[in-house]
Amino acid sequence: PLGEFHGSVEMIFMLEGVAEAHLNDKTYELRPGDIFFADSYEGHWYRHKTSSVLAYVLVLSREHLRDFYDLYTDQTLITYMSNHKKNEKIFALVEEWYNESKKTHIKDLGYANILMSYFVEGYPLTKRTQKNNREEAIKHLLLYIHEHYLENLTLAKVEKDLGYSMDYCSRLLKKYVGRSFREYINMLRVRQAKVLMADKSLDMTTLEILYKCGFQSAATFYRAKKQFENEGKAMEAYINQEEKKKNL
Repeated sequence: PLGEFHGSVEMIFMLEGVAEAHLNDKTYELRPGDIFFADSYEGHWYRHKTSSVLAYVLVLSREHLRDFYDLYTDQTLITYMSNHKKNEKIFALVEEWYNESKKTHIKDLGYANILMSYFVEGYPLTKRTQKNNREEAIKHLLLYIHEHYLENLTLAKVEKDLGYSMDYCSRLLKKYVGRSFREYINMLRVRQAKVLMADKSLDMTTLEILYKCGFQSAATFYRAKKQFENEGKAMEAYINQEEKKKNL
């Protein structure tokens, strides 16, 4: 199975079927009504246990959770939430968010804050786990990148501000996120540009959005966008191939 390690938090809201969620060295069986939460920079992956699985998958960036992080600096949500009575209100909100016909960036931020308030009301928070030196370094590096990726960010600037050598930063990114420094920044910028482009309430041209997201030209954006779309197709083909092997 292909693991994930990224700066966003990821939530699974199970609707139908049974799945297995793996977080670091622990395994959780997810059934309808259950919620699974993976915090930033926690390695996780999933496996179907029934032929079909239906779930809401919600990935929230640091921007969506800024208020939560400010209020609960060293705390986070628990990984597995299976109290279905408490979860009813949470599921209803996620469904409302999913079906929102007029999504805007500011509205998404509002939904994210309400969602986190429901979690805080329903479940106890837990202290963030301590990581080893290398995991702390990649977390520190990714947090810095996520705070500054819209700027003219270079490895030389990262080295100056964080004290990690350019070579060490490159090796950390390759090991933990499988990308070069420039690829990772472009991926973040493409995601943000697509979010802003989809927000019809913004009075901005496409070029203005691209400049705001750190791209110097439209050509650079479309080149990066094409790369990540091609990667997504290749990954989907790989997963389909692996599923066919399991069914032989």
